[in-house]
Amino acid sequence: MITRELHTAGVPLLNGEQDAFATTLLGILLKAFGPQVLEWDGITIQLEVKDEFAVEMPRRVYDRLMSLLTAITTDRPYVDVAFFDEMVSSLCGRGVILEQDPPSVEDLAWAVTELRLNDPEPASRDAEQPFDRNIQKYMRVVLDDEGFTIAPDALPAATRTPGHDENVLPEDYQAIWESHQEMANAIDQTVIQRLGLLFDQLRSIGVERASLEDTAQVG
Repeated sequence: MITRELHTAGVPLLNGEQDAFATTLLGILLKAFGPQVLEWDGITIQLEVKDEFAVEMPRRVYDRLMSLLTAITTDRPYVDVAFFDEMVSSLCGRGVILEQDPPSVEDLAWAVTELRLNDPEPASRDAEQPFDRNIQKYMRVVLDDEGFTIAPDALPAATRTPGHDENVLPEDYQAIWESHQEMANAIDQTVIQRLGLLFDQLRSIGVERASLEDTAQVG
């Protein structure tokens, strides 16, 4: 039996009335059902949510939740480019849509941040660089498409030195480098702002920031 407080806070997040981060949705389920929820399939989760909260999750909410659950219980986000692409789309609230435009650098940075927040030490993966080469290439393509020579700190992608342009004077390269660094810093600042919103949302369901790591790593 869930508490009245969790029911009151959880219903508008689960039914899509309020936009909810995937981490928040997972936090609601862990508090309501315990760590066994990590082993449930999607149908069971839908039925249990409907039974306990008397709501049906819209497709976009469901996709967001299931993408994070799959990501932290398998190695697919680190090796499967197609799943990684779907995960980024879902965690950023766009849902799983075939043949959609590539994500923005901002969305990519947030999705990777939320994944790492919930799966800081992925099993059987290199702690320094858990993503395989194809996933790294995917990230680099997204960065290149938006002109990011320097990767934001939120993304474990290689930083490139701006290429030489014979029309650019040597003394101007410093300004170019600083401009690219400012672009990367702006993305990192946006991620920090979203983290603040996420922690506020977690507190609304009774999960304090200090206990987030334990909540995310249950099981």
